Amino acid sequence: MDTKNVRNVNYLQVDSEICTLKGGEGIVVMSSPNAWKKFRWCRKFFDGRPSSGYFIWVKKNGSIGTCVLLSKNIRQKLDNLIIFDQGVKGKVSSLCSFKKMGGGFHDSKGKIVLMNGAKVDYVHIHNWKKEKVSVDYEFILEKSSSLSYLMKTGSSPKKYKVNTKFKVMEKGKCDTTFVMNASNSKVFIKEEMLLSGEGSTGVLKLRIVSRNGASVMAESEIIGKDKVRGHLDCQGLVIGKNSEISLDPRLRVESEKSLLTHEASVGRIEEEEMYYLRSRGLSEKKAIDLLIRGFLGV
Repeated sequence: MDTKNVRNVNYLQVDSEICTLKGGEGIVVMSSPNAWKKFRWCRKFFDGRPSSGYFIWVKKNGSIGTCVLLSKNIRQKLDNLIIFDQGVKGKVSSLCSFKKMGGGFHDSKGKIVLMNGAKVDYVHIHNWKKEKVSVDYEFILEKSSSLSYLMKTGSSPKKYKVNTKFKVMEKGKCDTTFVMNASNSKVFIKEEMLLSGEGSTGVLKLRIVSRNGASVMAESEIIGKDKVRGHLDCQGLVIGKNSEISLDPRLRVESEKSLLTHEASVGRIEEEEMYYLRSRGLSEKKAIDLLIRGFLGV
């Protein structure tokens, strides 16, 4: 991974060193420790005093980008906070990845807050190799806010733990997609969406491929507390005898006004599909790669 490809980001960190802090019109960017000192009002969003990570405050419509790279065998600890002001329309592009040979421990924790009426498209890309990775994020959607969130892991680390929570308030809308191509990895995923306000809606969508001896466990839950609508869609594809996927979809209804639905399945590549692609001149590897891309929608 070459840092020249991410020169235009607002925040760039390599290992423990912050290389870029760049704000703009209506966008405040600083380290989380400095934000803690300067803005007392933001402290309620941190779980204690942060020692590292980034703070981004989006006050006007715009796009932001972050990039965090890991190259050494160290623990890279982050405590991030992004806040979108009322009515703001924003886009986020975020990349977390290895640099050079890979290694170490990427430990990332954060909150993303959408204030009343904010609308945000968020694309979160992970690409790893030999690392250990832990991701713990919470999204807070205030009244009438809207979030479209895509987390895509193109190559998985050796050990991967992902914990994501979405809190959706009155008339909020939250559509999330988690896409992972797991290879030779041990993965645990936990997702929770709380629909707590009247008129809120949400979709949790999971697409997981397990190959080359990967083991994936995924727990996904939607909780309805009012007159809300939610849908949970979990799909897995297993390739190889030593690979496995365990899906645990859950719906919890705490109000008779809630309407929650789900669908889940785990399957393997159909022999007919492989036969057709091989008959068109594709090698087995290229045929499998094509089927995976089609399944993941990438």
